[in-house]
Amino acid sequence: TSFDVSLIRQGGMEIAPQAEVAGYPVQLPMLDIHTVGAGGGSIAWLDPGGMLRVGPHSAGANPGPACYGLGGAEPTLTDAALVLGLIDGDDFLGGRMALDLKQALTAIESKLAQPLGLSVQEAAYAIYQVALSRMIDAVYLMTIKKGYDPRSFSLAAVGGALPMFATALAAGVGIRRVVIPEQAPVFCAQGLHYAPFQVETLRSVYELLDERVDSKRKQMIAELKAEADQELSRLGVSEAWRSYSWSADLKYPDQHHELNLEMSGRPEEPSDWRRLGEAFHARHQTLYGYCQPDKEPELVNLRLLGKEKEQLEKEPIPGGKREQQAGISEISEAGGISKTANPEKRTVYLNGELQSIPCYRRRNLRAGMVVKGPALIRKEFSTVLLEEACQANIDRDGNLLISIGGEVRE
Repeated sequence: TSFDVSLIRQGGMEIAPQAEVAGYPVQLPMLDIHTVGAGGGSIAWLDPGGMLRVGPHSAGANPGPACYGLGGAEPTLTDAALVLGLIDGDDFLGGRMALDLKQALTAIESKLAQPLGLSVQEAAYAIYQVALSRMIDAVYLMTIKKGYDPRSFSLAAVGGALPMFATALAAGVGIRRVVIPEQAPVFCAQGLHYAPFQVETLRSVYELLDERVDSKRKQMIAELKAEADQELSRLGVSEAWRSYSWSADLKYPDQHHELNLEMSGRPEEPSDWRRLGEAFHARHQTLYGYCQPDKEPELVNLRLLGKEKEQLEKEPIPGGKREQQAGISEISEAGGISKTANPEKRTVYLNGELQSIPCYRRRNLRAGMVVKGPALIRKEFSTVLLEEACQANIDRDGNLLISIGGEVRE
């Protein structure tokens, strides 16, 4: 049960040369993902000072949130969403499971509302807001604190619970566009299914960076390439479907941590090593507000990432059929809501008051339709909350393209 944030820039994810798991440092390259306990099972509680907290501990799947009716007594984010009217307790998981509203009300009232002197709905909305603030902080950590402006990105809201927070989260960090894929609830599983094979080979160097490509460095480059090719061959990736990406871990001689930078060309070219040093100083300035151009960076590791090409990168197989993967496509010119959408009215508690807003079934929406907030879009395994001044377009692949405070622009 968590809220996970990663950054995709120029079509690629950021890689962290080291990470921390359960308080232990792990010296292995990993996708740079920041995680906070703000998911559907995260427990809302009061600290010794009477401050409302959400997570990081979780009710898990069993007993789970109080509304599951499996014996859980602690209020969770799911309980709060049920009390606020954001999810339908009679149609949870596409009708496969019924939620107990009474148990959710009891848990929030006894554990939070009474001690805080709030109504149950006020306490539930406070849980929603605290969780939202943790999500906003996590996005800031992965963008602004790394030198990126979140306003230049789109927010891809995946998972089962995030679509309930997506438009509020985007507005909170200044993002103007949200993308909710059609398969958002199973996005990670889908990604694992389609993910290409890749292997990484590495050599530790520990020498000052310079432009010379001597016989020792050429041998190291050849060995890394041979190791990557051997493993890709074992995985069944043919030479025609392989791509390679070189990178290096650099640091100043007196530092204990390094930065990983991609090499723009080929490591056999001296000019690529010169550009690498220039890129290191610039990146250090962006991340930490200073650099030391008078110091020669130290080359810690040279890395080679060999991977199977993405399906859309591959050339058609002679005599075969090229598979087309679904992606974000253009919006149909047809606009507006069709009468077949059949929205129902749903009472929700938002912004300190009860509101009656339209609730659409995702299966009744067709490509080209436009939904304006405030509104709910209910899918089988998730619910999308459109805040006021938001507008959602359904593209021809079933993805929701949402603008925050205006019309969607391609």
